[in-house]
Amino acid sequence: ADAQDIRVAVQQEFEECLKLSWTLPEHRTQGSFSEFVVELAIDRSDPNTWKDCRAASPRPAADALIKRVSMGTDCQAFIQNMPMGRNFLLAVVGKLRSGGDLRSAWVRARTLSAKTRDTDLGNLDP
Repeated sequence: ADAQDIRVAVQQEFEECLKLSWTLPEHRTQGSFSEFVVELAIDRSDPNTWKDCRAASPRPAADALIKRVSMGTDCQAFIQNMPMGRNFLLAVVGKLRSGGDLRSAWVRARTLSAKTRDTDLGNLDP
């Protein structure tokens, strides 16, 4: 991602929820945007290859279904009702009031699995 792009970060992973935030390029304010949209796709790549390809930005498969969720003008989000124990690719697209879009690079995220939860804990999703 370059200085012109939105930068997205996965703040916290839950079983059925992801907490995200994103920052804007220095020359843009939140008021420059009419809407932010989070794009999500199932990551079908082999997790064993992830550390070998860190230099390359991950991308969804060409035939991947991309789900889009509007976040209004907020720069943080909880994406809920996600399948447990799955790997995802996500990106944020900012719709500029002046026309056009700015977007983030795709980043990896995952939801936790109930199978790996400590036995004395319940589901702690927000």
